[in-house]
Amino acid sequence: MNGSQNVVVEGKNSATITNSTLSASGVGNRNNVDNAGVMLYQSMSGDAGNGTATFTSTNSTLSIQSTSSIYKSAPMFFVTNTSAIVNLKNKTLKFGSGILMSIKATSEWGNNGHNGGNVTLNADSQILNGAINLDQLSTLTFNLKNGSTYTGQINNDQSAKSVKLTLDTSSKITLTGDIYVSSLEDADSTYSNINFNSYKFYVNGKALNA
Repeated sequence: MNGSQNVVVEGKNSATITNSTLSASGVGNRNNVDNAGVMLYQSMSGDAGNGTATFTSTNSTLSIQSTSSIYKSAPMFFVTNTSAIVNLKNKTLKFGSGILMSIKATSEWGNNGHNGGNVTLNADSQILNGAINLDQLSTLTFNLKNGSTYTGQINNDQSAKSVKLTLDTSSKITLTGDIYVSSLEDADSTYSNINFNSYKFYVNGKALNA
């Protein structure tokens, strides 16, 4: 697909990708606002019911084409003006921006002050890389289990409304920048499954590795 995202889910709808390979330019149609590999949103146009948008992918590969004009700038996932659940299991993601997920309000959809994104990201036996960026209207609940790994930075500019992070003892996080979360539930009470990598990990304003 040369002129679109791989998948778009609007409102109370869902998309499931299993044992598949998808590749697209990631180019949206709203003045570069919606460039992404996968977009979850609510347009408020009336053609999709309000509710939670769900994207589930297992044993698949999803790519933003390296030849795309927005390869180095578009996030893999973009969520705005909706609640969303993203379920990923044993999936390969290919993108060049270094931004795994952008969760934010825009002037294109929804009512100002109420149009951020509220995302639950579930990683199961999943390798994830890249920054997760949120604005002041948006929230994230990020769950890692069954040997999942995440390498990146979360809410690095401290702008998110809230971020909740949960990981089991088999899952690991490696920081490539500071992480700021509202709450952390780590089944490993010693935090040996977190590689701070010389960066700070803040939980409700307090650094774990101060």
